[in-house]
Amino acid sequence: MYVVLSANGGIGSAVASELLLKGKPVRAVGRDPRKLQLLMDQGAEPYIGSLQDEDFLKQAFKGAEAAYVMIPADFGAPLYRAFQNEVGEAIARGLDHASVPYAVNISSSGAHNDVNNGVVGGLYDQEQRLNRLTRTNVMHLRPAYFMENMLGSLHSIRRSCIVGMPFDPELAFPVVAVKDIAAAVVHHLVSRDFHHGSVLDLLGPRDITPLEMTRILGNAVGQPGVSYVQTSIESMYLGLTRSGMTPSGARSLTEYMRSLSEGRLYESTVRTAESTTPTTFEQFAEQFAKAYATAYHGLS
Repeated sequence: MYVVLSANGGIGSAVASELLLKGKPVRAVGRDPRKLQLLMDQGAEPYIGSLQDEDFLKQAFKGAEAAYVMIPADFGAPLYRAFQNEVGEAIARGLDHASVPYAVNISSSGAHNDVNNGVVGGLYDQEQRLNRLTRTNVMHLRPAYFMENMLGSLHSIRRSCIVGMPFDPELAFPVVAVKDIAAAVVHHLVSRDFHHGSVLDLLGPRDITPLEMTRILGNAVGQPGVSYVQTSIESMYLGLTRSGMTPSGARSLTEYMRSLSEGRLYESTVRTAESTTPTTFEQFAEQFAKAYATAYHGLS
């Protein structure tokens, strides 16, 4: 049995689906059975409950030969890192109680330390926590900035013909597609070719600047005049809190953005053949264009 946490999420759903296609038995863990219906239709066993519930996770992991684990984001949490550590402790204790032999953990670029890197700090804590397990062989995947984060620019492109990000327009950094992260998870869960505490960066095919991303997305949606606007971290924080994030959640996310913009997030990463994933930003832009067409179909 392969246990997949947050099976309703972007990475988790792709991991569960690919394992099912390979003929592997999957226990799909999530909070809402409606969001797991597609996986259930493919043959997954649904397991409904909260990742903050240690007893629930002990049962969820029971009988697992391997597990995909991660701490989901909850920017509505009053204290973001405390939430991360509560979930992280429950996951670690659940794995240990069930003696799960193998687990692949989604972490993040920058999780080599916990200094001023926002949301990544709790993922650093989780890496250290899971490394202390003695009955589970754990691998940590550290993906770079998700290409899919750019889907948040759909509305600003449509409304104002701009892409806004809090990064220098010429700052080149790695970006990775969610489907490539999921593919790496599945490969290592099935092959179990890792030693305890091993780390693998997932960096996309190349580093790319915000200016280049803007140009590619603009061309993909038929708006080559789209402009890039560098926003401030401070204005981003205000916008996030006004949209409903708690101050702690907004601070954690903007600290992450500041770490990326100042070059600290990727200071320990080294691009290798193994860390270079295949999906190009141009290929992602095709997905972006489909989402744009769906969102604004029939609108002038």
